[in-house]
Amino acid sequence: MDRKFISEERQKFRACVSKLRNLVPSNNEDSRKTLNALLDEFNSLDYSIYGLIDEDAGQILCQACRIVPLQDNLMVTKVCQLIVIITHQKVKLSKPSTTVLLEFVIGVSKQCVSWMLPDTLRALGAVLYENGPKCETFLEEILMPSPPGLLQKMVLSHDLEVRRTAILCIANACMKSDDGRVISEPLLSLSFDVILSALHTPKPAGCDDYTQVRFLLGCLRGLQNLLSAQKNIHVDHLGSVLAALKSYSLYGLPGIGTNLQIPSTLFPSSLYQTSPSPAKPSTQQKGDDVSEGRGAQGVTPKSSTGRKNKKRGGKKQQEKEQAKQQREKQEESPTVSIKQGGHQPDGTATADGSSNPDTLSFWPSWGRVSSSESEYSDSEGGQVSKLRSASSKVRQASLGCLHSVVKNTDKRQMFGFWSAFVPDSPPTGGHNTQTLFTCMLKDPSPKARVASVAVIMALLDGSKQFLIAADDRVQKKTAFTPFSYTLACTIKEVHRSLLLALLAESFHTTITQIIKCLSMLAMNVPYNHLEAGLLTRIIRALKPFFCHRDSNVRTACLTCVGAVLGASPPLDEVTKLMESSERPKAGGSGTLMLRLQANRSSDNAESPSDESRRDGPGGSGSLADMVGQDPEQASGVPSAGGADVTEQALDRLSLRDGQSASGGPEVSEDRTVNSAAETDSGVRMSWLVTLCSDICLPADTSEYAANSLNERYSIESLPVRIESLQVLTQMVKGYVHIMRGILMHLSHIIIECLSDRDSQIQLHSLKVLEELGKALLEQLDPEVDKSVKLNPPLQPQEAVEVWKKLLSGALPRILQDSSNSVLQSCACDCLSTIGNQVFELLEVSSFSSFTSQTNTIRGVR
Repeated sequence: MDRKFISEERQKFRACVSKLRNLVPSNNEDSRKTLNALLDEFNSLDYSIYGLIDEDAGQILCQACRIVPLQDNLMVTKVCQLIVIITHQKVKLSKPSTTVLLEFVIGVSKQCVSWMLPDTLRALGAVLYENGPKCETFLEEILMPSPPGLLQKMVLSHDLEVRRTAILCIANACMKSDDGRVISEPLLSLSFDVILSALHTPKPAGCDDYTQVRFLLGCLRGLQNLLSAQKNIHVDHLGSVLAALKSYSLYGLPGIGTNLQIPSTLFPSSLYQTSPSPAKPSTQQKGDDVSEGRGAQGVTPKSSTGRKNKKRGGKKQQEKEQAKQQREKQEESPTVSIKQGGHQPDGTATADGSSNPDTLSFWPSWGRVSSSESEYSDSEGGQVSKLRSASSKVRQASLGCLHSVVKNTDKRQMFGFWSAFVPDSPPTGGHNTQTLFTCMLKDPSPKARVASVAVIMALLDGSKQFLIAADDRVQKKTAFTPFSYTLACTIKEVHRSLLLALLAESFHTTITQIIKCLSMLAMNVPYNHLEAGLLTRIIRALKPFFCHRDSNVRTACLTCVGAVLGASPPLDEVTKLMESSERPKAGGSGTLMLRLQANRSSDNAESPSDESRRDGPGGSGSLADMVGQDPEQASGVPSAGGADVTEQALDRLSLRDGQSASGGPEVSEDRTVNSAAETDSGVRMSWLVTLCSDICLPADTSEYAANSLNERYSIESLPVRIESLQVLTQMVKGYVHIMRGILMHLSHIIIECLSDRDSQIQLHSLKVLEELGKALLEQLDPEVDKSVKLNPPLQPQEAVEVWKKLLSGALPRILQDSSNSVLQSCACDCLSTIGNQVFELLEVSSFSSFTSQTNTIRGVR
């Protein structure tokens, strides 16, 4: 910005402030003209200039409120506009200034004409923004329910803009102040009742979609402020809050639309009750199925719900239903064309590749219009895009509120509502249950997909105590389905949906969150009670992402593998997965290895447009590679049309390692990669150990200098290296039988990491050493159960060789370095795992390098 212009604007502002201070209240016509021109000049200044307001903003606004006659509607409106403009510059208002401004705005709102109300309410909201605790006296007046206060009346106004601005005033009043204070609990409760009632209010007649979206955004913003101010404010109305938030999390999605009918409440499913709860009222049981258990979808189905309801309604009700169905058929457009044709909005396809016309009427208006229609003008296209963007913001805000509700609700109480948010079976050709996974799989907005995954993670967090009841190992034919089997089906469907989303996703942030969600799932599911195969699908789905260009994705993959390895008790399925020597393939255009090769031949980096154009699912072309699909079809946002392709990919994930899709042996495409999986002694190394070794060890070590592929790991980020060490820790802890043949190689990794410059790498390598020492000590303990011991048993000489190598490495230097007491303490913990039997067999020379530091060691202990 031009310095001359900035200087001129500052001079104008100072001149306006000087004139304003010299003015006094007057009914003189000249004074009114002067004041009117001064307000116009104030409002025309460019307030985006940093430091333009160098005076006390509160005093300026208070002076304007004092000298403006209340009967002059035009100048009062200009003062309200000035209040909004100046307060938006993040100026701080003192309590006296806030009091004067509120007296002015509330007084004007009570006596002004209707066309002034939106401006006065905007000014009221601007003053209340983060100033709620300073305004409690006024809030008690304008929020009182009986007689209705100012805002209570305005929320019920027929003017849609007045309703929206009134809701924003309440939302701003509930915000925390700069010092973290909030308004009193009674005021918060009043505000909560108003906002919850507004969320359940149907769209008024004549209200366009965009106006309704703006109103909903204000309501959801207010609810988020309330949940932030008082975390348990929703507990007494949990069912009503969940009903509204679930419905709005689907707002505007293809196949659902914007004309939602919000159920009054959700009831917890009787199957998922973990403690006695009061019986449901009989009146609610006879009501709409949407408000009960699995039927609570947030969208009321068609009125033709069954023969019994038709009989109950009588002949008149049947006529109404027939007329409604006839209107719906007339609204269907035969010229609709959907991208990736042959797929219905629910993700299924008809046999002839055409979409079912009966489902198209459920699409929103912007989803039913063909992009090839000649009458589709640019202005209409802009409105459609604007509405689509605003609808996605509604879904994001609703999911954000839902995340806060789930996080701040008792896990036992929230588990009762799982049936409304988590499916227990795959979607079928008929009525599909709308759940959080609908948002995750079908939402075109990446931010909304990330938000839906965050809610799913919040539901899974701490659910181990409830999911432990799942069991599908032996299913006997009975007259009813046991709860344990239903819960197992729910767990399987969560796995299927998450893997489906992972294969279809192309945005790095969303991929990372989905993998983190898989980690949370793996930590809470009792896999020992379920049929084998779920963990196999997870690991096979993750393999292409180990070579992803984004380090956050690679870190999340290792975290997920660590969660799988941490499943208790150790599983045979995991053992078979880890014993394979097939390493992740660096296929696709998005891998870091190919990017390094491209950088060696050219110094030009890839542009973001290339990344979005060429990136397949996961940034590694995984979906195209695994399914054989055209990469152009594999990229992009998850759509309803990609369900059949990703289902084929999920079938491929269930294959065993070393087996092709046709059932025959799989031929390796890279001999160098597989040959690296063997140690010097000829023992085949687990693919995961090989991967972690390449990540942990520097590329210039003598053992790995000959392998050119290790150049890819010489630039690994610190979080990836730390996670790889944690994975090794979990492998040693639960699967020592896999590590037995490579104990010396593992010792080499530990020694190299102990010599690393970064203290975090040293700390986590000590954790690996400690678990290794515990595992060796347990195997040599004669009192340990035989089922835990290796076959053939571990010999003491094997443990002695390991400790000889470790004690000759960097471990003594860490013990002698008194600058880091944490590392010293961990090193001493490692030494405590040697055990008497191994200690007696070790030569005295093994300890000679650090015996002089005995006193230091004792001091640390």
